[in-house]
Amino acid sequence: MLRGAPAVLVGHRSWNDVWVTVRCASCDRENQWPQPELCCPCGTVLRIPVRPVATGPEPDAPVSPAHIPLPRTAAHPRPAFRPMTIRTGHDAVSAAGLYLTWLGFRDVGRPGAGPASGIDLRADGLIAR
Repeated sequence: MLRGAPAVLVGHRSWNDVWVTVRCASCDRENQWPQPELCCPCGTVLRIPVRPVATGPEPDAPVSPAHIPLPRTAAHPRPAFRPMTIRTGHDAVSAAGLYLTWLGFRDVGRPGAGPASGIDLRADGLIAR
């Protein structure tokens, strides 16, 4: 945040104005983040000013890698969720169950007698209706 700078009234938004480049203080990597804003219940939006990122590393400074590999002891990332085609109500329930399992819930299933107005899926610590 840029201390002492006034907040700016947002009259028109554009894609470039919504994102700001921020440098991580730990690893010096730069990434795009949403521009911080405050919204009033009356509808006014104020954009909080941030300090611009320096122009870049010095020419003789080492360049940070674009991707930092995971250490060998780290768990393998799980594969992306693969959605299925939904044609029937049963397909929708099956897809929801698969997604909940992919999220890490165990023993996802339907109880014997569910509510008359919908469908329940249950797992340890979860009831999805």
